[in-house]
Amino acid sequence: MPKPNPRNLVSRGLAAVNRRLAKKCPVCANLSFAELGEWGSRRGVDLNHLSPGCRSCAILPQAIRALSPDAQIPDEVYEIAISRREERGPLIIDSIICKTQPAEYEEIRVFTDPSLGPCPWPDLTERRISDNALSPECMHLASTWLRDCTESHPDCGLRDAAVSKHLPKRVIDVGDENTPPRLVAPVPGTIGKYVALSHRWPDVHIITTTTENLARHLITIPLSSMPQTFQEAIFVTQKLGFSYIWIDSLCIVQSGTECDWNEQAGKMQQVYESAVATIAADAGNYPDTVGLTSPKRRQLFRGIPLPGPEKTLFAAAGVWEGDTPAHVPARIQYGVRESSNSVLQTRGWVFQERVLSRRILHFGAHELAWECQSATKCECESFNGITFVGQSSTKTTYNGEWSMRPGGTHLEFIERWMLLVRNYSSRSLTKSYDKLPAMAGLASRASQSFGLTYLAGLWKEQLLQTLLWTAGIIPVIGGGRRHVEYHAPSWAWASIDGATIYANIDPQYEISATLIDAVCKPSRPENPFGAVQEGYLEAEFLVAKATAMLRTDLHFSGADIPGGGLGPNSGTKKIVVVDESLLGENGSSLYPDVKLCNEIDCEEEYLFLRVVHRDFGEGSSPDANLRYAQREAKRLVKGLVVRLSDRRVGAYERVAVYQYVLPPEKDDLGIYRREVLVLV
Repeated sequence: MPKPNPRNLVSRGLAAVNRRLAKKCPVCANLSFAELGEWGSRRGVDLNHLSPGCRSCAILPQAIRALSPDAQIPDEVYEIAISRREERGPLIIDSIICKTQPAEYEEIRVFTDPSLGPCPWPDLTERRISDNALSPECMHLASTWLRDCTESHPDCGLRDAAVSKHLPKRVIDVGDENTPPRLVAPVPGTIGKYVALSHRWPDVHIITTTTENLARHLITIPLSSMPQTFQEAIFVTQKLGFSYIWIDSLCIVQSGTECDWNEQAGKMQQVYESAVATIAADAGNYPDTVGLTSPKRRQLFRGIPLPGPEKTLFAAAGVWEGDTPAHVPARIQYGVRESSNSVLQTRGWVFQERVLSRRILHFGAHELAWECQSATKCECESFNGITFVGQSSTKTTYNGEWSMRPGGTHLEFIERWMLLVRNYSSRSLTKSYDKLPAMAGLASRASQSFGLTYLAGLWKEQLLQTLLWTAGIIPVIGGGRRHVEYHAPSWAWASIDGATIYANIDPQYEISATLIDAVCKPSRPENPFGAVQEGYLEAEFLVAKATAMLRTDLHFSGADIPGGGLGPNSGTKKIVVVDESLLGENGSSLYPDVKLCNEIDCEEEYLFLRVVHRDFGEGSSPDANLRYAQREAKRLVKGLVVRLSDRRVGAYERVAVYQYVLPPEKDDLGIYRREVLVLV
């Protein structure tokens, strides 16, 4: 008897499936997107009442078992909802209801894997991840993304036209199969195209360029002497068709008499903006990752076994594991929300690299991704002509048409800058004194665009409005710690190690102070946007005497009291009072710069400097963000709490931000006097 032809078996099997699919199933609608309704609409499915013999219904419990083999269906998992989110795409299974406890996942995506055979469900898109990020398939995809961007993205074309085409002071010639890489020092003004690398410096020693080996590196840098991330970045550069790559540890002389780190740190803006694309080694945070690729690729993709000649046609990806995204398509990670799976994107130095780069090729732990001014794309949704495009939130927020170029107003720019500071200040730095140098490139770019005067992370032209940053968002507790070594004036957010929060600049607030002068002296003249050695501001303020005290008779309720930090025991509150008659008024709160108010001492004298205020007419209500009990008020006042400084005789230093709401029956004008003060 002749042996059956496998192709004929598959064809006959698919024909049988298609005949069954032609009969509409009242439970699952045969997974037809047209029958599932409009995008985002959901269809409930009771797993106790699936249609007998329906091949489409059979997929649903199998998809759940693919991620949770021990799931008891329908005894434990008995109800789900199915939906679609695009015209074609994965089938979404969510609202998974369990009898005993919540599911370990909130959403499952079902899609086809084209390497396993044809698919009888035409609405399900193909999705696959290559086993290796450096595969020919991935390199072709990256080249396609680059070509599409340079040829068909108008916004990216505008940025291309606006940036310098000059090569940096040094680049690496990537060579070819027969020629090893070498360091090149182009003649100043040389036009050329190059790629940049964004990576996290490892804890162990890596190869660097120093005065001692500079001459040797200008002749050759053996690939074998480089970490694998560098080697693979050079390989990617070659595959993208470029001759040069910029890698910080090799292109900046790190030590010796010819060290130019301080000079080049101030030029990061030029380096990353001028690069045609940046390679981001996002997978480098995983211990088992070597180079740009990760063994975690495809790990979250599980086959759904189906009986019959088709064997396994489908794969499922868990989008959530508890509260942690397991596989979110990278176009979403780098677009709608920031990536939560990349330690690289939590590093301070990397933030400006990402913001300034025109295009980024992300080598993530699970897949390859693309990010530019116009779009984000990812490997799992880009093969076989199916590409979903979403804008990058980072690019939209910080590299909009007006945000980093002339054209927008100063106030609009300052509001964007404050968002940038909030994002940047929450990131990690190995060396705390890099707080200002790590964003010098961004500051340089902004200064060029708007002609503003930079002052240790703030801008002189809008200085008073931006003094009211807070270290954290919780009143009384505080959120940061003061650097041991001097990094910036106390009134600058860079003086604190911790996330910086800004309130929106409300044009309805009036400025209560008058700026006389403000100066910051750079530590290095060649990098005016980097570290500072000293700084001060001089202004005329409305000044009130403030008192620090310990109180045990106040109920600790967040912003209800003008509190400082926790005292020596849980029943004692260390607070700062501008005027004791205002104590306990709703809306009064103090935000210490340092956690637990360690800078506030009841033996010292303090001043409250009123910076902004907003008066409310009769019948009007204050800030909509204030709670109901605070909405009938005469005035809302915000300012700084300061004390005498040891750094300069007669000068003051900031320790907190304070605000209070003045009720209609009270007045505060009598507690203030006008005085010119210097803050350091």
